[in-house]
Amino acid sequence: MQRAMELIAGRKTLRGMLHVPENAGPRTPLLVIFHGFTGTKVENHFLYVKLSRYLEARGIASLRYDFSGSGESDGEFRDMTLSLEIGEAKMIHASVAGLPPLVQENVFILGHSMGGVIAAIVAAEAERKPAGLILVAPAGNMVSIAEAKLRENRDRVDGAGGTDIGGLVLGRDFLPDLRSLDLPGRASGYRGSVCVIHGSADPVVPESESRRYFDSYPGRKRYIPVAGAGHNFDSVSLEEALFAAIAGFMTDETKPGA
Repeated sequence: MQRAMELIAGRKTLRGMLHVPENAGPRTPLLVIFHGFTGTKVENHFLYVKLSRYLEARGIASLRYDFSGSGESDGEFRDMTLSLEIGEAKMIHASVAGLPPLVQENVFILGHSMGGVIAAIVAAEAERKPAGLILVAPAGNMVSIAEAKLRENRDRVDGAGGTDIGGLVLGRDFLPDLRSLDLPGRASGYRGSVCVIHGSADPVVPESESRRYFDSYPGRKRYIPVAGAGHNFDSVSLEEALFAAIAGFMTDETKPGA
């Protein structure tokens, strides 16, 4: 079952999609998916749509939203900051409590790239901690990524100080906000199960960032390298490797006695 969702965040409406398998019950796992920088709840080559359908076919529910200013949600991309998206992600995670018959005890969080940075912070700071955290190429190097984008497009600044980065205007507040945040410190409070996934051919996020996140967690954890994968896992075989890693981790963590 696939159902459109809405969530009010301040004066904006966030729009998402919920996938729930047939015969779902209180023990059905749920994955909350946070997209990355310039991404959407659909993602390149429909990656998150395919992931949600893959999980649904295997008895796992999923919830994916566009952050404000992205995809179909209200707002302008130029107003996006990491702090804003962290706040919205916390609201999205908390909204799961109102999704019967699913229960909070089997909720997992996944974040890809900048979404991984967000997911790590939400997992650490949420009042009700997720059952597991999945980080796919978490962009702990987000400052250097943003600085490079701004340098590449320094001749495309508008009158309000925003920079056109390929059709999306990155606002003047994004980089100062990003620099002000203690990303490792805010992610350090999570003690639950963790899965970190990284493509061996990722040109955007170096593997050292994924390893740094992985090494920082004290609980049960697994590190899954995907040979030949770039940042967006852009082939059918690489998608399948990613999806199998995600589903395998969630299935193992929700087995009785896990």
